[in-house]
Amino acid sequence: MAAAAVARLWWRGILGASALTRATVRPRNDVAHKQLSAFGEYVAEILPKYVQQVQVSCFNELEVCIHPDGVIPVLTF
Repeated sequence: MAAAAVARLWWRGILGASALTRATVRPRNDVAHKQLSAFGEYVAEILPKYVQQVQVSCFNELEVCIHPDGVIPVLTF
């Protein structure tokens, strides 16, 4: 019975985990964020018919939301 409880605690990561562990936080990269924002604005200006929204996520990923009719023209751009 006690072995099963220990196994459950080990499986959940309670045993063996250090109390001093911290989550890894990615540092903010303002240069990359500004470059992605500028490129997103450029794409939105060049293809205003198809691009509905451009945004940069917190992980420095450029998201370009397009109309379904514009998939082929945007991908060929």
